[in-house]
Amino acid sequence: MIDYEALLARSTDVISVVDADGAIGYLSPSAERILGYEPEELCGGAFVSRVHPSDRDAVRRIFTTQESIGTERDPVEHRFRHADGSWVWLETRRAAEYDDDVEGYVTTSRDITRRKRTEREREQLLDRMGDGFLGIDDDWRVTYLNDEAERLLDTSAAALVGEDIRESLDWAESSVFHDQYREAMATQEPVSFESHVEPLDAVIEVRVFPSTTGLSVYFRDVTQARRIKRELERAVETLHGLYEIASATDMTLDEKQYRLLETGRRHLDLPYAFVTRMTDGKQVIVDAVGDHAALQPGSSCPIEESYCRKTVETDGLLAIQDAAEGSWHDDPAFERFELGSYIGGRIEVDGDLYGTLCFAATDPRARAFTDSERSFVELASRWLAYEFEEAQYQRRLERQNERLDNFASILSHDLRNPLNVVKGRLELVDSGDEHLDAAVTALDRAFDLIDDVLAFSRAGGDVLDPERIALPAVAERAWAIVDPTDATLDIAPDAGTVTADETRLQQLLENLFRNSVEHGSTDSRVESGDSVEHGSTENRRGSAGDSVEHTPGGVTVSIGRLDDAEGFFVADDGPGIPPDRRERVFELGHTDAEDGSGLGLAIVREIADAHGWAVHVTESEAGGARFDVDVDGAGVELPE
Repeated sequence: MIDYEALLARSTDVISVVDADGAIGYLSPSAERILGYEPEELCGGAFVSRVHPSDRDAVRRIFTTQESIGTERDPVEHRFRHADGSWVWLETRRAAEYDDDVEGYVTTSRDITRRKRTEREREQLLDRMGDGFLGIDDDWRVTYLNDEAERLLDTSAAALVGEDIRESLDWAESSVFHDQYREAMATQEPVSFESHVEPLDAVIEVRVFPSTTGLSVYFRDVTQARRIKRELERAVETLHGLYEIASATDMTLDEKQYRLLETGRRHLDLPYAFVTRMTDGKQVIVDAVGDHAALQPGSSCPIEESYCRKTVETDGLLAIQDAAEGSWHDDPAFERFELGSYIGGRIEVDGDLYGTLCFAATDPRARAFTDSERSFVELASRWLAYEFEEAQYQRRLERQNERLDNFASILSHDLRNPLNVVKGRLELVDSGDEHLDAAVTALDRAFDLIDDVLAFSRAGGDVLDPERIALPAVAERAWAIVDPTDATLDIAPDAGTVTADETRLQQLLENLFRNSVEHGSTDSRVESGDSVEHGSTENRRGSAGDSVEHTPGGVTVSIGRLDDAEGFFVADDGPGIPPDRRERVFELGHTDAEDGSGLGLAIVREIADAHGWAVHVTESEAGGARFDVDVDGAGVELPE
């Protein structure tokens, strides 16, 4: 036998019977456990009197109206004063039909205090979220939206909760939202997407999490983030283009300047781009792109009527979003050029003002110039200044080279010719006179000096068209020119090839060979204190590793490939060069020979510098001098 009283007492719901007048005639024993009152205390109208004032009308309707409200599907939530003074949240439902057996409507009230507390905590959490949140049930009605959602949607919870989202927010019915929401409900799988919402003029990023009773929709405005991302992508693309222009070796300065102007106006979305030169109180347009009649190459105006006058007065950058709305509307520059927007950077060459790099439009700009756009103009201005400095340096260098060529011409013709006349006349005089012999020797010395000066003048200057050259072949030609009578050349079989200017490479080897021969002779070695055995032929191994036969008293010169770097060496077995003198030997005019010019090794360094090589002096394996020419990957290759 079921004890219904005990069952009702243990029920998690409070069950009551309400008569047609809305008075409670019966209350289950569970009322004491759930609400803290004896059932009899709440019968009649006492129940409604303990309902929260804000909720009483809803409770009265459920008790008194004949309409179908407070059903199982649509209960009424309200607060009830517990006997201990606290508030209990109840969810009350009423049977749809009058029950004759109990003479009233059967109602149930369930304690949902814990659920409401959880919901409140969730809502507080949602309100603290940076994302907007919408709760949508399976009938597309909004059940909840947080503070951020109210802000983003420019609405309120009062206006939206309970409403069909498709009717309240027209854009929510658009295909992308409608299709994505339906897909989430159908598959019960989360979806995410982005869409531009026209009424909000915003790009919205949406994440949808479905359940059997509806959707949880999280969304945020990513318009600014996407704009910044696009700007960064454009900035990276533009900087890459700027790098390609700067690193192009096959473009003239004019071509680079034009490409820079085109790149800048695309990046800034401005139709006019131009470079100015400030000179003699005027602004002169050096180069320009765009169809503005007053901004064409060669056009000029007084500086006081130019925008650029204020550009050069700033720290280096002037940006104007809307000239008509600022102080520019009555400025002489605005009256002359009618530029509504402008950005320009200062160009300094060798520390002095040169002019400006500018971008402009007739119309005002819809938005202010961004930091990345300002940075581009500053960077482009500085790069253009560097290019101008390089061009000036090259022009100065060309003028210096021209003067040097003229000097070499004077040595080669104007000085050599009268010396030839003097030498010819001396040779007609009978020899034997020590004074005449000394004069002829001095003339020979003068011719040698002229040759050295000419070689030095032609050693410098960048190598523009190098080619692959077999090092052994050019070494043999250089040795034949030196033509020593008592020295031996030892060429390593793995000497390889060199990418170089052949004429200057041969000159470098000639000078190194001549230095070894002149300073590594028997007499030099004896004077340096080295022990030398005379009168016999001695087999010794050169620096390159091959066995060579020495002429008695002669020096062996070796050439081969460097082991630990790209390059080659020239070594000898002479007395060598003391460590404290090794760098000084390359100085112009440095020599320890009475008849030396001090140009031989200076020419070697000049030729090495022209190729971008480095040359150093060390000690050879045989104790003599060794010159290492490090080409740093510039072209020494192993033989195949």
